[in-house]
Parts: sequence; structure tokens; C-alpha cells
Amino acid sequence: MNQREFDIKTISNDFALWELRIFNTNALNLYDGNIISESILCEILNCIFDYSLKNGNADKLNSPAIDLGDKKNRIAFQITSTKSATKIQETITKFREHGLREFYDELFVLILGKKQKSYPTFNITDGLVFNKEKNILDFRDL
Repeated sequence: MNQREFDIKTISNDFALWELRIFNTNALNLYDGNIISESILCEILNCIFDYSLKNGNADKLNSPAIDLGDKKNRIAFQITSTKSATKIQETITKFREHGLREFYDELFVLILGKKQKSYPTFNITDGLVFNKEKNILDFRDL
């Protein structure tokens, strides 16, 4: 096995364990893993994509609509273990209601688990970039 294959398998295994831990602890109404995941994913996304994301919840607990934001690249992320279309539409609606379009052009939803196989068309306004195929991510996409 070469180093690249070893690294990919290690990352895949780590994401699988992460996903399982989130699922199991959420079932026990323990959501600290979700909160910790925001900061870890902030670092991972910054490393992979050369973003300058900041965790909005570090300054204000439960920041509205988004968890991570990069005002330089004008992108934002909602990190969630809820994969439902309702949750995603609520995020988009809150994004608009809180005037976040002023700072961000594109919104991503990163599911801590498996996303649904398909999603309906979402109600997008204000020129927000959100494509259900591209902007809804899970660990497999990373």
C-alpha cells in the first residue's frame, strides 16, 4: 500500500468514526460533538480549500443561520447533523432574515453524517448562490 492510499483510508475511517459518534451521542441528546465539530471542520475546510473561515459561534453562541464564515471569500457554512430539507430551508431563510447576504455570496450546508439522496428545490432569493447538488455536503464530499 502506498502512502496516498494509506492516507485516504485513514481519513475515510476517521470520518466514519466521527459520523458514528455524532449519531450515537445525538441519540442520547448529547450535542457537544456537534459544537466541537464546528471548530475542527473550520480548520479542515481552511486547509483543504485555502479559506479564511472563522467560527461565528466562538464569539456568540448559536450564531444565526451560519456557523462558519469567510468574509474575504464571501462564503458561509452551516454545520449540522440534521439532513432534512426543512432544516436547510430554515437555514436559507434565517440567512436572508439576518442580512447575511451583505457579507456572503455563497452558503454551504455540511451534514455531520449522510446527506439525503435528493433534495427539493429550495426558495432562494437575494442572489444567494446555493445549488442543492453542490452546496449540500457531507463527509464523503470532503
